[in-house]
Amino acid sequence: MNVLGMGPMELLLILVLALIVFGPGKLPEIMGQVGRAWRDFQRATTDLSSEFNKTLQAEIDETKAAAEGRATKKEEPAPALMAAPPVAAPATNGSAASVGDHKPETGGTPTGGDAAPPV
Repeated sequence: MNVLGMGPMELLLILVLALIVFGPGKLPEIMGQVGRAWRDFQRATTDLSSEFNKTLQAEIDETKAAAEGRATKKEEPAPALMAAPPVAAPATNGSAASVGDHKPETGGTPTGGDAAPPV
């Protein structure tokens, strides 16, 4: 038997010293108070342990759910971060032209584009 790291001889020594110090009349009352305090301490540690375990289990469940959510998201195609708007070709001669219909005008510069007049 090992209570709080003390063997039976240490417990007997403490009991005898308590009997000598407090006397036989007061000792049962003191031991009752010690017993109630010990029971309250055990109840508090049990409640604290169960609350800790509940919180820990909730965190574990939440982490598992998040990991499963990421696993299912990996199967789906990822959306583009930023979609670029479609680029329309510049309009020539007042009409809208598509990308394949754009024909540069000739003249003005060696590259065939319109250049601003020299200043």
